[in-house]
Amino acid sequence: MGINFLPYKSLVIHAYHLAKRSSANRDEPFYVVFMLTMGSIILNTWTFSFIIEGLFYKGFTNYNLYITFTFGFFVLFLYLKNKRFDLLAKSFEQNKNKPKLWQSIIYLIFRYLIDASIMFIAALYKNGDWIFS
Repeated sequence: MGINFLPYKSLVIHAYHLAKRSSANRDEPFYVVFMLTMGSIILNTWTFSFIIEGLFYKGFTNYNLYITFTFGFFVLFLYLKNKRFDLLAKSFEQNKNKPKLWQSIIYLIFRYLIDASIMFIAALYKNGDWIFS
């Protein structure tokens, strides 16, 4: 499994671009990438747990924190195994078609808006509110 099949790859690329453009994070852009990726992972696992709790199991959100961090560290280890993050960073640096700054900002804004919207709809489904009543 190379770097082409990594989960959240486009999010990592845009976050890496923003971290490299920042004057504070040029030496270690991985921290910014990890924070932005974990934010998306948290929203996505909460979405799945709300859907599972709405469909089947009514005590599932008690384990939400454990599932989120387990999945988050699984993705982190996927990027750290065999230095895949370094390979991704090198391929980003060698790429001539780097995203522009505004493209990375717009991508991250829309990514988080879509993730949060889906999570809120899943929470409405879990609680049986609005159109799901």
